[in-house]
Amino acid sequence: MTISETTTLATAVDPLTATPPPVDPLTATPPPVDPSTTPPVVDDADNLDGARKLRQENKNLRERSKTAETELDGARVERDALRRQEIDRIVGRELADVRDFTDRHGDLAEFVGDDGQLDTAAVLAAAQALIGERPHYAAPPVPVAPPTVRPIESLRAGASPIDNPSSPPPSWRTALGHAEGSSVVFVD
Repeated sequence: MTISETTTLATAVDPLTATPPPVDPLTATPPPVDPSTTPPVVDDADNLDGARKLRQENKNLRERSKTAETELDGARVERDALRRQEIDRIVGRELADVRDFTDRHGDLAEFVGDDGQLDTAAVLAAAQALIGERPHYAAPPVPVAPPTVRPIESLRAGASPIDNPSSPPPSWRTALGHAEGSSVVFVD
């Protein structure tokens, strides 16, 4: 093998992996333009009026888009407030102070399911887990009145016992003491 053959092999480039040599943009000629694919340039008043109409329509669409985005942001804020209220309601039954829960779980997105609804079971489980870690966070138990057998508590206004249905209801006859041998005569 000669030296010229070695240099030819060394300078040979694979056409699949090779990059084209750099082109000078000042001396390079642009690719030919196909006149059938380029739109014709028209300079008349109708074209200007059409452009003005398009600009006005685009302006109106931008304004509507901004309004819709503002309304959407407002709806998101309202949705988040409703979710916060629901979480506070659920957690308020379990914890003495709801802020203990919100301090631990600042981001409420972890309690939103794939369908976008609040996962109340996950909220309740997180509250129970917090009580398991810190039992003093639990809400105090609701006091229940003890059962009673005192009759005074079962009386209504007027204090007439209903427990003795066998006795007839009071009447004037019984109040005036109609008894046998009495001199008072009642006429019905």
